This record gives sequence, structure tokens and C-alpha cells, in this order.
Amino acid sequence: MKTIFNLIVHILEYLSSIFKVSYVEMNIIIYYIIIPITWALMLDVIFGIHYFKITALIVYFLFFLLIDNWIQFSEKLFLLSVQWLNKSYIKNSVVICVFVPLVIYLVLIILILIKP
Repeated sequence: MKTIFNLIVHILEYLSSIFKVSYVEMNIIIYYIIIPITWALMLDVIFGIHYFKITALIVYFLFFLLIDNWIQFSEKLFLLSVQWLNKSYIKNSVVICVFVPLVIYLVLIILILIKP
């Protein structure tokens, strides 16, 4: 678990250096924005509609209008996430932030591939 955790941390640190944002911001961008939007896009492909991605984009647009300070918001959301995972932080992080999304992606990919 610790090896996977450290690998993900290094990937997020690398991405944050590329995009010139903090590790905390990159974490929030990946787990709270990019992953959910990709799931919405995949669900739209599965169901042959555009509602999931449109809804996600509208929600994110409205949400970002309400955020006064992105950095402060990211730090607060990250701290809340850490507190939620805190009992066994590394194990919980790997299970909830790596394994669960991978399983969801796998299911969605299978559903896309078997879609008639």
C-alpha cells in the first residue's frame, strides 16, 4: 500500500510541477474534477445521451463562480479529505483514491465495450 501511495504522490507532484500548481491543487483537480468528469463522459457514451457531462459542466461552472479563492478552497477541501481518510490514511487513500476509481473505470470501460 505504501509503495502505491508513494507512487501516486510522486505522480501528483510531477503533474503539479508541470502545470505550476501546488500538490494540493493538483490533488483536488484530479480527484474532484477530472475523474468525475471522465465518468460523466463515459456514462453519456454508455447511455447515448449528453445529460451527465452537461450536468457536470453546469455544476462545476456554477461551483467555480462561487469560489472566491481557489487556493484556499483547495487547501480546505484537501484537509477535509485527509481528515476523512485519517484513521489509516495511507491504506484508505490507496483504496478510495486508487482502487475504487480503477474499478469504476474498469466497469465503465466494459459497459462501453459491450454496448450494442
